[in-house]
Amino acid sequence: MSATTPPSQAGYFHRLDAIRGAAILGVVLYHIFRAATGLKSHEWEQINSGGPWWQSIPSSILGRLISMGSLGVPVFFVLSGFLIHYTFSRSSDQRVSMFWFRRWGRIYPAYFVALVTFALWEGTFYTARGRTDFWTHLFLVHSFHDRTLYGINGSFWSLAHESHFYLLYPLLLYFRNKVGMLPLLLGSLIVRLAIGGWFLIVPGQFATDPATIVMLPRLYFEWILGMYVADCFVRGKRALPWGWVAGALCLVYAYFAYRTAWWDLGVVPATAMATAIWIDQVVHKGSRDPSRLERVLIPLGAISYSVYLWHQPIVNHLSQHIMQSSPAIRTIGIAGAIALALFLSCLASIVVGAGAYQLFEAPATDWVRKWAKRFQPATVSVARDAVSARAGIRVDAANSERFAPPAGRNERQSDVARIDRGPTDRS
Repeated sequence: MSATTPPSQAGYFHRLDAIRGAAILGVVLYHIFRAATGLKSHEWEQINSGGPWWQSIPSSILGRLISMGSLGVPVFFVLSGFLIHYTFSRSSDQRVSMFWFRRWGRIYPAYFVALVTFALWEGTFYTARGRTDFWTHLFLVHSFHDRTLYGINGSFWSLAHESHFYLLYPLLLYFRNKVGMLPLLLGSLIVRLAIGGWFLIVPGQFATDPATIVMLPRLYFEWILGMYVADCFVRGKRALPWGWVAGALCLVYAYFAYRTAWWDLGVVPATAMATAIWIDQVVHKGSRDPSRLERVLIPLGAISYSVYLWHQPIVNHLSQHIMQSSPAIRTIGIAGAIALALFLSCLASIVVGAGAYQLFEAPATDWVRKWAKRFQPATVSVARDAVSARAGIRVDAANSERFAPPAGRNERQSDVARIDRGPTDRS
C-alpha cells in the first residue's frame, strides 16, 4: 500500500477481534464447565470412562478442548502486547503520562463498576478478609498475595497483571531501544522457562509465593512476544513468516501436552507462539474480507473485555443452580443439564457483557479519548494532522483499540525513526 492509497473502509485490523472472540469464548466455556461439573479440569476427560474405551473418545476430546479454554488468557496477553506497542509506536503523542492515562481509562472505569457490583453481591464488606480483598482489588495490587489473587471475582487476577504491564512498559521500551526487540524477547523466554523449570523441581511452591514475583515474569514473555510482532510490523518486516501450518502444529502440541508437567515449559509458550503467528498472518494479509467464522467471532471480540469482567460470577451461580435442580436432572439427565448450563450461561455472559459494554466500557473509552485530546500539546496535534494528511487516514492518538492499516513505506520509516529515538525524545 502506498502512502497515498486510502485504506479499506472496514480496516483489516478489526479481524484481530476474531482472535479476541475465540479467546473469550474459550475462557467462558472453561469456567461454565468447571462450575457445572464441580470437577477439576484434569478429571473432565474421564466423565464417561465407565463404558468401553471407544465410547469415551468423544467426551475425552471435548473435555480436553474445553479445558484448554483457560489458555485464552495467554492469548489475550499476546494480543495486548501487540496492540499496545503498535498503537504507541505510531502515536504522535508518546508522552508516558498520556499513555498511562489512556490505558487507565481503557480498563479501570469498567473494572471499577464490576468490582463494586460483585463486592456488594458477595457481601465483601461484612468481613475483615473481604474488606482487604476489596481494597487490594481497588488499587490493583491483589496479585501481591495468593490469598487475594482470586478474591471477589476469579477473573480479576489478570487485570492486576495487565496494569503492571502498563506501568513497566516504558522500562521495556528503554531496553528495547538499548538492546533491541529480539534480545528482549529471548530474555523474557529464558526467564519464563527458568521459572517453569523451578516449578518442576519445587512443586507446590507457587501457591505460597507472592504472585507478583512468580507470575509477572512468566507472563512477560507473552506480552513481549506481542510487542515483537508489532515492532516488526511497524518496520515493514514479517516477525514469524512460518505460515498457518506452524501455528497449527503449536496448537497440536499444546493439545497433546496439556495434561503433562510441561505447562510452563511447553503448553503456554506454544499457545502464545500460535497466537503470534495468527496475528502476524492477519496483519500481513492486506484487506482480505473476514471469513464466515471471523464474522461470527468479531462482534464477540469487540465486547470481550466486558464479557471477561462479568462472566465468571454469573456462570458460577447459574450453572450451579441448573445442576442442583432435581427436576432438570430427572427430565434431561446429567449430560443434558450440563449442555443446558453451557448454553444458558454462555448466553447470559454475552448478553450481560454486551450491556456492560454499552453502558460502561464504551462511554468511558470515549470520555478518555476526549480528555486526551484536550491535553495534547499543539505540536502533537499539528504532527498528527500532517501524518493524517499524508496517509489519507485518521490517526487518533487517544484511541488504543481501533487502528488504521499500516502506512506506506515512507511513513513507516518516519515511524521507525521516531520510536528509535525512544519514548522520551519527541523533538
